[in-house]
Amino acid sequence: MTKIHTRLATLKDCDAITSVHCSGITRWYKRINDEEVVDSYENLSLLDRYLVGGPWMSQETCAIHLNYMLVCGQFPLVAEVNGKVVGEIEVFIGEEPPPFGKNAHISVLEVAKDYRRRGIGKALVQAAIELAEKHDCNVISTIPEENAIEFYRKCGLNQKLIELKHIEIDLEEFSIPTDAKIEIRELNSFDILKQKNIVYGRYDNSYAQWLKRRWKFSIWPAWYVFEEGVISSFNAAYIIESHPLKKTTCRILAWIEDPQLSTQLLEACINRARKLGFKKVETTASTEIVNLIKRTPFSIIDSEIVLGKKLVSINTF
Repeated sequence: MTKIHTRLATLKDCDAITSVHCSGITRWYKRINDEEVVDSYENLSLLDRYLVGGPWMSQETCAIHLNYMLVCGQFPLVAEVNGKVVGEIEVFIGEEPPPFGKNAHISVLEVAKDYRRRGIGKALVQAAIELAEKHDCNVISTIPEENAIEFYRKCGLNQKLIELKHIEIDLEEFSIPTDAKIEIRELNSFDILKQKNIVYGRYDNSYAQWLKRRWKFSIWPAWYVFEEGVISSFNAAYIIESHPLKKTTCRILAWIEDPQLSTQLLEACINRARKLGFKKVETTASTEIVNLIKRTPFSIIDSEIVLGKKLVSINTF
């Protein structure tokens, strides 16, 4: 039986973590005029590699990402077999309103290709659960790819917390006016968001979504747009950012105290996105929020579930 040791990662693990994440990549490519052109790893720029699979694709960007996680008090954990790093899991702990409360979110889980099906992924998830319990979290959650759902269920994350819809909005078809006044300003403290619901753009937990937008990489192209601000009339906040692969598309992340005002918030964000020159919006929203959207034409392009395990009762459970 393979003896697996899990621990908090350090910057010394950067090269090994990069190797783990790159081990499963079977096709390297760069994007030229929106087309994927196959090329060797060595010929790709740092941005090309990032767009294939994230910051873990190069030692340089992995080191920046790992350093941010550690100095921000978050939890990149690695698994070792015979002293060799063969897997990594990244856990973000933050607070938001129920049903999540104080929660630990598994953002990333990767096992080296040659070490899969040996219990390493399960050991890392168990380490994440123990970490969440140690930090008195109410919930541990993840947004798994479809082929990983059964794996996480077997690891104990067997409750469907919410269902997410990926929606796309064509801004050239959108012309609903709004009187909402937007104040463009940096969301420089999570305290602004802690008591608000992230109703659009949940790709991690609420805290991770905010925190990762504090992290800067100099490799992003000059055309990349990033704006954040507040809408006081809704007690809401938003982030609009360029889609990394689609120059005329943006992503919207938005928080609000009262989810019943989600439609008005979306309309305000969409109108701002149009003023910034975008032609399409992509975001995510729970099924409940999607059902509230009445006037805005949208398409559902994908769906996912947030799986979790409840660790400590809070009043709304």
